[in-house]
Amino acid sequence: MIFIIYMKDLIRRILREEFISVDMKTVQSDLINMIGPSKIKIVNTIGSFNSSFSIIVGHLDQEILDKINNYMNEKGWFPHSIGLSNMNGHRYSKNVKNYIGEDDVQIGYESNTPEGINITQTKAFHVTPDIFLDKIMETGLTLKSEGKLSDHPNRIYLFLNGEENTQKGIVSAIWNSLSKERQETIKDYYVLEIDLTQIPNHKFYRDPQAFITYDAIYVDQPIPKSAIKVIDRIDTSNIETEDDIDMTKEEEKLYRDEKKRKEEESIEQQKKSDLTYDQFEKSVNKLPDNLKNMNIDDLMNLQETIKKILREEKVNPVKKYFFDLWDEQKSLGDTPRYDKKMVKRLGFSTKQRDIMGYYREYMGNVYDLRKEFERYLTGKKELTTDDMEDEGIHTGGYDFSFKFSYVFVREENNQVEIFVDFDITHGSVTLMTNGEEYDLTDHESIEDDLWLELSSEIQDMIQDFVVATANSFGVEFYDVYVQWG
Repeated sequence: MIFIIYMKDLIRRILREEFISVDMKTVQSDLINMIGPSKIKIVNTIGSFNSSFSIIVGHLDQEILDKINNYMNEKGWFPHSIGLSNMNGHRYSKNVKNYIGEDDVQIGYESNTPEGINITQTKAFHVTPDIFLDKIMETGLTLKSEGKLSDHPNRIYLFLNGEENTQKGIVSAIWNSLSKERQETIKDYYVLEIDLTQIPNHKFYRDPQAFITYDAIYVDQPIPKSAIKVIDRIDTSNIETEDDIDMTKEEEKLYRDEKKRKEEESIEQQKKSDLTYDQFEKSVNKLPDNLKNMNIDDLMNLQETIKKILREEKVNPVKKYFFDLWDEQKSLGDTPRYDKKMVKRLGFSTKQRDIMGYYREYMGNVYDLRKEFERYLTGKKELTTDDMEDEGIHTGGYDFSFKFSYVFVREENNQVEIFVDFDITHGSVTLMTNGEEYDLTDHESIEDDLWLELSSEIQDMIQDFVVATANSFGVEFYDVYVQWG
């Protein structure tokens, strides 16, 4: 078995060495000339070691993608990631179809045959989950391409930085890239020390995709078990599991557009600031000499006086009241929300639109509001018909608890829609007509015609509750779609 692996690797390396990737600058120049500078942009990143770069395609269709990839393949480069520009990239092979027909698509490419590097130290490191450890200690490290965040040829990844924080950082990154199901199969990660003196004929290459601080490299040959030693164990229960923040393509578009808008606003604000400063400087030059020549103490006192006057003139008491209220709610661990009933009770019925504007300003951009709304509903372990009544929704003879398994706000063609899946965890309904009580979790015991009617009423109440909640988060939408989970 080991002989077969060796022969496969030998043949692969011989074929590989017959073709060397064309250098990065030449490839980039050819791409610009071939596709056109108005249709494609080059993006270089720090730490790419001239073996990795990205392109942004103005509009990606199948024809232009094939043209680019055919050329890149001929020149010894392969695509490893794809996504919208300025957003996180996704594994190319699994996601490329999702981005055909989209604007400003970013594709990452890497060289098949980068230049090798000289390694002076005698040790490198590798991390592996417990489910692979026994096999590694029996047969050594073999080449693989699966299980990574992006597409790559068969490689073994190592890192030269042996500090404990580096090991934990790499394990954390790998752990948080796994599905929940995969995480449940892994209890520990092991840190392996690789004795580089045992593999003198191996070639080493820089990994352009890793953090520079990791000092990451890779090899394209197997590593024998004689060069491997376990030096540490990292318990996965001590790894901080990050919230899943993967976004759909539609969410990415929304976030990217919002990000772009903020950047443009920042640039515009800077221009205004520069203009304001120029005007200020001209005004100062017009001042009498006794004011221009004030000492620092006099200037500071004058500055504070002016600030005080401006604050007193510009303060909006209604806005300040609600900002203070929402600050207090946040300090108590609650999620600030727009309370229409309270606004009316306070006598601000005519200012509802203004106060909603204050709320949106307080909470941030549109994307943040929508994600906060989604998190609020899915984060509730249980909601009840009492919560519906609090929102002014009449529940009649219904008395049940429910939860949301899925909530998503989608914007497409300038139309915002909300999609939710829900389930009833327990509860019942008492019919007004005959006083009989029915268990809503036991559908089989309810006649089909009656259940159809009950199910429709429940969905209507859930929809009304979602609408009321969305309004309290300042989320504007066209329609809400509700279905059983």
